[in-house]
Amino acid sequence: MTNTSLPHENRSARRSARVSGWLSVLALLAAATLCAMALDQHVTLMSQAMIYVLAVVIASYKLGRLESVVCAVGSVSALNFFFVPPRWTLAVENRELFVALAAMLGVSLVISHLAAGVRRESQAARQSEQRARQLAPFGRRVRLRQQRAIRKVVQPNLQLEGQVVERSQHPPTGRLGDDSVLHRVALSVRRLIGDTDG
Repeated sequence: MTNTSLPHENRSARRSARVSGWLSVLALLAAATLCAMALDQHVTLMSQAMIYVLAVVIASYKLGRLESVVCAVGSVSALNFFFVPPRWTLAVENRELFVALAAMLGVSLVISHLAAGVRRESQAARQSEQRARQLAPFGRRVRLRQQRAIRKVVQPNLQLEGQVVERSQHPPTGRLGDDSVLHRVALSVRRLIGDTDG
């Protein structure tokens, strides 16, 4: 029963996130419009346009690509409808304002695209950091196992070398066998080392 309810929960969460995104777009546009209306008598049309561009930047950083593009188009439309003469229509009185609105739309779309790229990169960096944190204990375990394996191989060799050096310093007393062979090998090695040093 839990497995069948999981896809339904995922769909419900995605739908809720989508609705929340669209409500955020509406809230940003409403807040920008109210702010621009409050400043209408004190600032120029281009300053009001910057308020809408700020709304687009926020939408681009916090929301998905589609929502930020819709916010950009909505910002230009709201600026045109509420503040560009003739007001309360979507008609544009002169070409200069039309070019300004088109430039604002272009800038808003570029900002939307760039912010989406930054959001993707930061998300990828967070995922990489999370993977690195997950792999760190594994790397430590592998390193410890390698060190143990190296010790198992090197330590007996060091002990054997110590025995050879010790036996070469104290030659056997007339006894043949392994000790005399080791003694001869150690002496030969000493002579070779002595020859190369001199």
